[in-house]
Amino acid sequence: MVIIAVILSCACAETIPVSLTLKIATTTLNRDQNTTITLKATYDDDTIKTPTNIEWLINPKDAVAIKGTTLTAIKDTNVTIQAKVGKTLSNKVKLTIYWEVNGYRLPPEPDPKINNATLLGIDANNNGVRDDVERKVYATYKKAIDRAVMMQAFKTEQAMLADPDLVKNAREWAEKEDKALNCRRYLHFYKNTKRIPKMAQTIDDWQFNTEKRIMKYYQYDQALSGGVYSLGKPSVNDCEFDVEKVLEMER
Repeated sequence: MVIIAVILSCACAETIPVSLTLKIATTTLNRDQNTTITLKATYDDDTIKTPTNIEWLINPKDAVAIKGTTLTAIKDTNVTIQAKVGKTLSNKVKLTIYWEVNGYRLPPEPDPKINNATLLGIDANNNGVRDDVERKVYATYKKAIDRAVMMQAFKTEQAMLADPDLVKNAREWAEKEDKALNCRRYLHFYKNTKRIPKMAQTIDDWQFNTEKRIMKYYQYDQALSGGVYSLGKPSVNDCEFDVEKVLEMER
């Protein structure tokens, strides 16, 4: 019994690593990109092995997924990863995860409190579309042509909100708003693309999402009250982007 007790004690000691070394092959990743993650444990007899029963300490928790030796980037943000086996902790590894689509890198998700504290919110890449809205466009619409149309529409809405004389210029802005709708009609009738369902409703819901933004749009809408408006015949000129170039991206 004494001999067995000694053997068991040694076996337990062997399972406790003295140190852990964590390595990640690539520390800058695009969303949905994979890389290799390795963890080596050094034991008190100087042997080095791959441990089991690993606890992954990830901050933020939902930024990556780890399965075996494969790490998958999920959320674009800065991530810190550390491994734990028993009470032994590894070194920390920092990752930078970005979101890039067809060579275009999207801005990071803005802090909602800061983003919604002002009328115009945050537009970190200065492309005329609020960052939270731009990210919703790319997450919701998978076709390049749909994204282009929606980005045109939201760029108009953002510029409209920035106009201090919006009520005075309401008719002019109404015509600019109609361009995106006519662009979608042109693509449907002449380029055989599908229409975006609930396009106008989506624009309203995403762009005018705070009391201040809703109130300014309400003033604009009131200024147009009683008028009669027509979309007219759609034309390629209604599209404020290179239609053929964008369509080529889908071929």
